Amino acid sequence: MPMALLALLLFVAVPNTFWAVGFNALLRTPWRRSIAGLWSGGAA
Repeated sequence: MPMALLALLLFVAVPNTFWAVGFNALLRTPWRRSIAGLWSGGAA
């Protein structure tokens, strides 16, 4: 069971880490910062 839990944790955490890194990279691009700000502001 611990191995299954570890595999599930990796299966969830690894793609989320890549997604977070990619999203941060998009936010660091100046020409998309305003778009991301408007989108996040509209979602909030």
